[in-house]
Amino acid sequence: MHTSNVMMTKYRTGRQKMRDGIEIAYWEAGSGPITILLLHGWACDHTFLLPQLEHFSRSHRVIAVDLRGHGQSDAPDSQYALAEFAEDIHELITALRVSAAVVVGHSMGGQVALELVARHPDDLSAICLIDSVLFPSVSLSGQLRCILPELAGPEYLSVLSDAAGSLFIETDDPARRAELLEKMARTPQHVAVAAFRGHLLDYDFAVAVAACEVPVAYLGATRQLADLDRFRSLCPQLMTGQTLGSGHFSPLEVPRQINSMLDRFFAIAASHTTNAKAFC
Repeated sequence: MHTSNVMMTKYRTGRQKMRDGIEIAYWEAGSGPITILLLHGWACDHTFLLPQLEHFSRSHRVIAVDLRGHGQSDAPDSQYALAEFAEDIHELITALRVSAAVVVGHSMGGQVALELVARHPDDLSAICLIDSVLFPSVSLSGQLRCILPELAGPEYLSVLSDAAGSLFIETDDPARRAELLEKMARTPQHVAVAAFRGHLLDYDFAVAVAACEVPVAYLGATRQLADLDRFRSLCPQLMTGQTLGSGHFSPLEVPRQINSMLDRFFAIAASHTTNAKAFC
């Protein structure tokens, strides 16, 4: 299922002005007792989660966002740190009168979800991270630090393509790979560089993870990008799953696997919330 092949029958689009005057674009579909917020990854946009917007809007209210600097949102000179992304989402869901949302974040979007729940715990009822980098190994951290200065240089597009291309595996659809890399190449260089640094090199994962008290799930791909043992040591309620035969862009590559695990996680999270209220 290519992004271009996902047909939304009904959706509402909007733009929300932020505290610094920039505008964030979002897409909304469906209705129901649970609001699901979809956050894409680095150098991506909301279309990287279209299968989830389509699937879950049949029974829930779903909001997919283009983070600042990405997709159709404004791209000012900015820090593009996780704290900035999180505050944008807080403002957006406040304006849209969303309470106790469930956030599904792919890659960097998962880290934004963690930062949001650490800063504004009442905003969210559960979060799911899909193949986000968390507590990277010494080897991976070293590789990421080597990429940054090259990403900031004149060969930006080539470096971005190589870095993102390494996230695919042999079983991924080659046509989809080309399509996604072309979309990612549209990201302005100043956005990609700052966001790369902000979510991979300058962020203290432990603080946000330890502050998270809502139900949490992590859905990894074939190649592991997170230290799940450390994640669980700081967040005992963590639930984990792994896709089969998919690289990093699993929401598009194997949407049925992702959606099935998310359906189960949402049911567990709803049960947790109901039980918690019963004891209040």
